[in-house]
Amino acid sequence: MKKKNINEAVEAEEDDMLSEYDFDNMPIIKRGPGHLNKDLVRMTRVTLDTDVAEVFPDDDAVNQALRTLMRLSQRQREVAPAA
Repeated sequence: MKKKNINEAVEAEEDDMLSEYDFDNMPIIKRGPGHLNKDLVRMTRVTLDTDVAEVFPDDDAVNQALRTLMRLSQRQREVAPAA
């Protein structure tokens, strides 16, 4: 008995799509974060090394650590004497 591959199985199914559906002229509507207001959401994805990811359980923890580092850096610049 010959096994059918997935393409043959799909082709064998009865086509129940109505002929009046014209997918060639349908617009593509993208959805995702900020689709209503692009200024509300700005996502940047980064990949953490394994040892770093083990320390931070989620994106909030990473963001909190980075904001702390930013504040410390700003304070250091304010305190440092002008060269």
